[in-house]
Amino acid sequence: MKRIYHGVVGEPEENSQEFVAAEVARLNVRRVQYIVVVGILAHVTLVVLFLLGGAGASEPASTRLWRADIITAHSAMSVWLTAIGIATYLLGRRGSVNTRVASLIASVMIVSYLLLGVAAATIDQLTMPSISGLLVISTGVAVVVLIRPRWALVYFVLEYLLFYFSASWTQHDETVLLSLRVNSLAACAISFLVAISIWRNQTATIRQRWLIGRQSVELEEKNRLLEALATRDPLTNLLNRAKFHELATLEASRLSRNGRSACLLLIDLDNYKQINDTYGHPDGDQVLREVAASISSLIRVTDVAARFGGDEFAVLLPDTTLVGGAAVAEKLRRVIEEHRVEVPVGRVSITASVGVSALVADSSPTFDTSYRAADAALYRAKAGGRNRVEVADAVPADLFPS
Repeated sequence: MKRIYHGVVGEPEENSQEFVAAEVARLNVRRVQYIVVVGILAHVTLVVLFLLGGAGASEPASTRLWRADIITAHSAMSVWLTAIGIATYLLGRRGSVNTRVASLIASVMIVSYLLLGVAAATIDQLTMPSISGLLVISTGVAVVVLIRPRWALVYFVLEYLLFYFSASWTQHDETVLLSLRVNSLAACAISFLVAISIWRNQTATIRQRWLIGRQSVELEEKNRLLEALATRDPLTNLLNRAKFHELATLEASRLSRNGRSACLLLIDLDNYKQINDTYGHPDGDQVLREVAASISSLIRVTDVAARFGGDEFAVLLPDTTLVGGAAVAEKLRRVIEEHRVEVPVGRVSITASVGVSALVADSSPTFDTSYRAADAALYRAKAGGRNRVEVADAVPADLFPS
């Protein structure tokens, strides 16, 4: 069964993968934003330091070339980071993160910095046999950006191959060159392992959060179902007797405090047993469902309807006088009488008798007292010929025109 968890629709396993991909994209976009801000400041600072750190005319040509290349690399990276920052900002303004675009931006950031690491290590060979730039940058990329293992393998293998060949451009000592290639292989392997470890830890945390969210949704659904089973009649979807009793008692208590009035209607279908005997219980159930639908369609949002059991229904009308309640009861009686229920063998007609009583603010208003009064009125309606409304107290004689 397809469900929705954190905005992702589909089968549970499919949802988990999509949720992880979306969360990784969101986290990478945020981290790219941080990298842009911190990176630009760092690169600009390095450019300034290398500009001010020259030894003047006494500086060897190789050192001047090394310094100039480093300045060029960091200056270019600052400009490139600015472009990435603008793209990331525009992506963030759209509200939702497009997973593919976010992955592309993260990939561009990864490749850019790995190229910078290769370039820095290659340039360093002009003055010293060092791979510190490559090691620091590749490890930093592995720590900061979430990289899928297969892509991490591709990135760091390509980084190693690039440095393997580029190192010979500036380092001509074969012994040193071999040492650099061995050390750079170790650096790339370490970075790859770090990237895998962080990916697994982060995605495990994301999946756990997704699973908790999924379980919470399922628990809420089960709680709603249990609540419905505990408070609703499964056949008609009206409230059941217990819930109606609870709400009616609360309404009676409220009326005792504010002095208002409310009405209780008891509705009993006439000769319902004959319908079951003639047409069968499935058609009898259909009659009950359609009567319940008629009742629900006629009452207000603030009114409460319930099935008391069998063919008996109850309606609570808050803020309604006895005369108003009797008028509603008569309207319900007429609608039920005029309605025809379609069944396989034809159309079934049904009538109902209704008893009406008032919930009023007196010394000790209780639902049981009102229920007994309405039930007595319903009994009088049955005894008086059925298909009629009776009230617990007198109402104007012309309320129910013939």
